[in-house]
Amino acid sequence: MKRKFLLVLTLGVALLVTYTSCNLKSGNKTEEKATFNQEVFNQQIQGVLEYLPPNQGLAANFDNHFIFIFGDSDSTMVSQMGTYKTTGDTVIYTTLYSSNPELVGTVIRWSADFTNSDSIKVVIFDESGNISMELYNRWKAKLDDNTISQLKKFEGSYKYASGRGGGIILSGYGIYITQSGGAGIYEEKNDTVIFKRLFSTDPELIGTELTWVNESRTGDTLNWAVINKTGEVVSTGQSLY
Repeated sequence: MKRKFLLVLTLGVALLVTYTSCNLKSGNKTEEKATFNQEVFNQQIQGVLEYLPPNQGLAANFDNHFIFIFGDSDSTMVSQMGTYKTTGDTVIYTTLYSSNPELVGTVIRWSADFTNSDSIKVVIFDESGNISMELYNRWKAKLDDNTISQLKKFEGSYKYASGRGGGIILSGYGIYITQSGGAGIYEEKNDTVIFKRLFSTDPELIGTELTWVNESRTGDTLNWAVINKTGEVVSTGQSLY
């Protein structure tokens, strides 16, 4: 009788543990779904990223606009720019400009795995939802409400008034596209910006500098002038933010 009682007690404890474990697992799944926050995710993907080997280049997401220059060597670089939207943890790029005209209008779908505070694993999907590529990126500049509120008048996402492209300039990094595409670093002092190209779809431009003066901004329109080393105006234009 004592042995039978112990057997029943043991089975009862086992069932209780199993029931509790299942409920905890079920609760964790519910909690995981409940903790996803679209607004937080949208904030997390904003900023400037550098592609890690075997690839190279820079990418930026800001205010539902994206731009990147990407390749596995200086001779294979391509640049694309456009708008994006998010659905859950999926980001959908729609290309409006590209250094390769055949890519205009194409769509890229990807999801981010925030592996750690310094990098992102980007998983790209094909039209059927299958994984077509995985890329690893390192953060160069992250954005939050504080950094966004401190952006200078020429920083942010823009398009050229001429309609020939645009770019994103943030936190010391810039990526642009006209007929060709480029990316690099910049310094600004007294409205004069010195931009050094680190990547370009035209290999001859890598390492070269571009200097312009931000003359004035009225509303969403910035007037600027490109100058040469002697300070002479080479060209003028407008960027629309």
